[in-house]
Amino acid sequence: MMRKYQVQVPRRRGGSNSALLFDISPILANMALDGMEDLIMKRYPKMKVHFVRYADDFVVTTPTREIAEEVKSLISDFLAKRGLTLSESKTKITHINDGFDFLGINIRKYRGVLLMKPSKESVKKITRKIGLVLLKAAAWNQDKVIQKLNPIIIGWTNYHRHIASTKTFNRHSAPNFSCVIFFNMRAQPSNNIS
Repeated sequence: MMRKYQVQVPRRRGGSNSALLFDISPILANMALDGMEDLIMKRYPKMKVHFVRYADDFVVTTPTREIAEEVKSLISDFLAKRGLTLSESKTKITHINDGFDFLGINIRKYRGVLLMKPSKESVKKITRKIGLVLLKAAAWNQDKVIQKLNPIIIGWTNYHRHIASTKTFNRHSAPNFSCVIFFNMRAQPSNNIS
């Protein structure tokens, strides 16, 4: 597995010894995985084999399960030469009708139509994050709560806006709205309407 490394770069701001930390693991992942796509495309030049990669996450689509098994062993050999292995728990060969999750998006064919939706794990994560903010916000005023929640909600919705996410947004906006109303009632008990 790829380790995460951090590089410390000094900043010049007011003469302080503060430093900017950034994660270089995506850069190292890209360096280690460079050439994988070329290897696959050379091996299957005229077949419908497609490779999509983002840092150390990737998806390979193939026309048959047998070719998918071959590609998996090809990738395993490629990684072994670099001292890396495929994570068996994360590696999955599945039919598109059963779907798969990639970068927080569930990709699946429904009755012959390809749909991409926010994955269940992504929805659980954002709901948990909003809940944690509201738990911490017990003594905050309403402006501070909104100031903390807005970037979280806007960021998540912007990430998922280009996929079929309207039903997911509608389904999860009501509980989140209820949490905010409950917070408001708890913060201002004298203004509650019975």
